[in-house]
Amino acid sequence: MANEAREAEVTELAERTLREHGVRALPVDPVVIAQAKGLTVESLPLSDRMLGFIVQYDGSRFAIGYNARLESHGLRQFTLAHELGHYCVDGHALALIRTGVSLHTCSVEPPGGDPFEKEADWFASDLLMPKAWFRAAAASYPLGKVGVQRMAELCQTSLTATGNRYARLSPMFCIAIRSFGTTVRYGHLSETARNLFPSSNSRYMKDRPIPENSLTYALNTKAPVPIPVDGGEGWLSDWLPDAPKVRVREEVQSLGRFGTLTILTA
Repeated sequence: MANEAREAEVTELAERTLREHGVRALPVDPVVIAQAKGLTVESLPLSDRMLGFIVQYDGSRFAIGYNARLESHGLRQFTLAHELGHYCVDGHALALIRTGVSLHTCSVEPPGGDPFEKEADWFASDLLMPKAWFRAAAASYPLGKVGVQRMAELCQTSLTATGNRYARLSPMFCIAIRSFGTTVRYGHLSETARNLFPSSNSRYMKDRPIPENSLTYALNTKAPVPIPVDGGEGWLSDWLPDAPKVRVREEVQSLGRFGTLTILTA
């Protein structure tokens, strides 16, 4: 419950930020908001492992930097909103930028379970993809990968971030899974999907094996199996052994060095 309360606080902060800066429609430009708050925004040639950073200088001023080599505009936007979250969310700047260390970086794979990184991600999602606007717009598109792609274009966000948001806010059965190789990195479930499981532990997908009969497994292992454009079919219980035997549609999208995005709908 404490985690849910904290997430609700971050959501309210992001929505208040949008109101304060007169943002009334998608897409949201985090650069405009950052500059309005007095932050400098810079594009720099950083290492491939680094997405961006926030730095304190001249005593009390802050700047946000992002990697000029980022693969997509959507990834750049989310990185900027994430760093802006470190500036806006109560307690982040002081905790992350300690005495003698004026720079806080954001890497491709941040430390698992880090509450500051999690909260900055919440802020970025709520800022760039506000719940009410996102749900209203998503209802205009087909359920599944096409819907995720259209919302990513509308919100100017990465497929990864959009897929996560899409699944969590969907009124229908929907699961977004990010994976590498033969293992699930994490999954996000819609409320309808979560309600199929009596215990929250049953919904924990991290480090679960990918079903060998799935399109995701074929794509990740480069197996000589054709990947249908409109997806394939399987069973939810193939992904979660204690799940009910629900037929699901599986759609996959390569994310390059960030793995694979899988969308399960029913």
